[in-house]
Amino acid sequence: MKTRVFFRFGVALAAAAALRAQTLPTAPTGTDPVHNSPLTLQDFAWFTGPGFAVPGPGDYTQATMSESELADAMVPTDPSVRYANFAPRIGTVLPTDDPKTWNWDRNDRAQMQDAYYQLLAPSWDEIPVWTNWVTNYTADSTAAGGYRATFHTARDFGSTDAAWRNAVYLHLNFARYLAFGANHVRYVSEDPKVLPWVQAAVYWLAGNDYTTHTPGTSTPFYSDLAYQGCNLSNLADDKQTVNACMWTYLVDPANYYPGHRESLMNDEATRVAAGSMQVDPAGIDKTWGSNALWVRDPEIAGASLERDPLKAVSVYPFAGYIPCALLEDASICNPTYDVMFSITFNGGNAILSDATVKNMTVTVTRNGVELPIKNPQWGNNTFFYTVNLAWDSTQTPGTAGYYTQLDPSGFGDDQTFVVTFHGIQFCSGQSYSPSGGWTDVFDPNDPDIDPIAYTTRDYSYTFTIFNPEKVQAPVYPTVPSAIVGISGRSVIGSGDQIEVAGFQISGTEPMRVAIRAQGPGLAAQGITNPAGGTMIKVYQITSDGTNPELGSNDGWKNGSNWRLLASYNLAPSKDNESAVVATLPPGVYTAEVSDPTNPSTPGVGIVEIYSADTVSTSQLTGISTRAVIGTGQNSLVAGFIITKPMTVMVRSQGPSLTKLGVTGAVAATKLTLVQIGSTGNTTLAVNSGWQDQTPGTENSRFESDLASQAPGSASEAAIIVHLQPGTYTAQVEAADGTPGVGIVEVYQEPN
Repeated sequence: MKTRVFFRFGVALAAAAALRAQTLPTAPTGTDPVHNSPLTLQDFAWFTGPGFAVPGPGDYTQATMSESELADAMVPTDPSVRYANFAPRIGTVLPTDDPKTWNWDRNDRAQMQDAYYQLLAPSWDEIPVWTNWVTNYTADSTAAGGYRATFHTARDFGSTDAAWRNAVYLHLNFARYLAFGANHVRYVSEDPKVLPWVQAAVYWLAGNDYTTHTPGTSTPFYSDLAYQGCNLSNLADDKQTVNACMWTYLVDPANYYPGHRESLMNDEATRVAAGSMQVDPAGIDKTWGSNALWVRDPEIAGASLERDPLKAVSVYPFAGYIPCALLEDASICNPTYDVMFSITFNGGNAILSDATVKNMTVTVTRNGVELPIKNPQWGNNTFFYTVNLAWDSTQTPGTAGYYTQLDPSGFGDDQTFVVTFHGIQFCSGQSYSPSGGWTDVFDPNDPDIDPIAYTTRDYSYTFTIFNPEKVQAPVYPTVPSAIVGISGRSVIGSGDQIEVAGFQISGTEPMRVAIRAQGPGLAAQGITNPAGGTMIKVYQITSDGTNPELGSNDGWKNGSNWRLLASYNLAPSKDNESAVVATLPPGVYTAEVSDPTNPSTPGVGIVEIYSADTVSTSQLTGISTRAVIGTGQNSLVAGFIITKPMTVMVRSQGPSLTKLGVTGAVAATKLTLVQIGSTGNTTLAVNSGWQDQTPGTENSRFESDLASQAPGSASEAAIIVHLQPGTYTAQVEAADGTPGVGIVEVYQEPN
């Protein structure tokens, strides 16, 4: 197999100055006449020295982006704009989503694991569908690599399919999300104008069996397009799987400088184009090829949005949880596990002081043990250095405990790294004098710089490499929703006697909720007639009455988000019990629960709805459960958890349901509100008719500000009460002992 080759993106300043002065090379005659149509001088100037030709509207000769283009690439601050086209779904993130709607926590292992499997894993090993490829190589001294290719179709750049290109861009945007966060990232999209140039570049690379940014005009398959594509693209001769064509550039193996990384992580980049060509005529590895990944990379960055530059740095490895597969190429390319770490200071308002460049140091620890730092260097506002991820002072490669690989098949326990930079200081500019040389300038009146930037500080961040194939020990996360969950236990039948859990999401952002339905597992809790299995169907309640079904589940491990359920301690105890994670915009939804194993013989089941979102500001504000209400084990028990003091209304209805077309409604309800405590349970209130002024309640509000929410029948029970944070149950029974369909609801009310 061929040795893979990577070329650093970018042109040295001196070389760039020379390129700006050169004229457009003349395409050699007879080499590839189909593709010898020269570009304009302006087009060529953009690719050899951006910013030195006269710009025009939408002209690629501009070195920097227009303000509107930069703004369009940013995540909108208005949620109504950001999530305007977000569709409710069973699931979390989808590869087809607009990246601007991504909103998960990079510092939450379970969410990072879920995002990896939803977004990256489906296309991880995807290879292009090529329309042209190399069929043979023959020795040729005129070829840059000494061998000249014969192509399946002569004089044809070929093309790379859109599915593969879009997968590469998806992975790139994922990396940019990790680097900059959900609300401070500019996402890239394809620029179709550049596709011919990157495809011409890989045609030349494959044709000459060589990788360079400056193809010679006398080489086979040369064209102006190939020169432009090679000159300012990231180039590689490697496997053409999506992961190799994207994540390897970030690892930047064997490079003396993280140039690919800087290109892909440029905070102002907005456009991208990718091309590929298959180059293994022997068929040893048909995934092998040449690729070019172009990123519109401005020479001159604009001013930072942050007045304090330490809020605008980008680091690698990224902060938060990182699936080990994203660093796998470190072990493939470099068996000693040396990985180039870097920090780039993106703040355009202030510059690094001379003292920082001379004196800054860095320490790195892995699980509390300090690791050696090798080859610390500066370049282009970036401090980079090498760390051996597998370093162990007491062991050598190949012995027990030495981390021998980063791919999931062999990675062990989570590895947490803490990186700390010491002695960082910024200045507002520098002045020069013949006698004193360069001197830092600190302007206290610069409106674009926070004075704290002039002080000497440390900067620290943490990242944890983890195996995405391993689920963490179950633990429910801390969520911002004040009502974090509800449960309803009842007899699950069929038709009108199925159990229906309703819930309302209020706010401006989509929210992740976990919906779980248990039946067989209740036997371990003393239930003598549990349901044989459960099925969940989730519906969106719409104003037009169509109420579309969003999805269903009849076994929690069949869903794509089962790892998230397991990590958050929300997985059912039996495989034939159902559970889903749904991501839902503000609105009203229902979850219908039935027993698919034996619908003619009702059994007791429980449906639960929990917030599974640590990021969204939206809230669960209304929750309800409808089912058959009996007595004893067959009563309807609704549980709910709140995390801050609030006033709630607990309402149980039966006769009122007949107006909605429900048959067999319970004639009267009795409601008991209980607080669940660690040392015992406390009954807070009992009500058999909402008009009763039950001691300890605020039921008088049914005659004032909450009159519109009073039940429709005097025989229906309800309670208004102020509660402290904790876990509560509302037990609803048929007041006359005759079972029937009823509903219990819990709503947050104004205090």
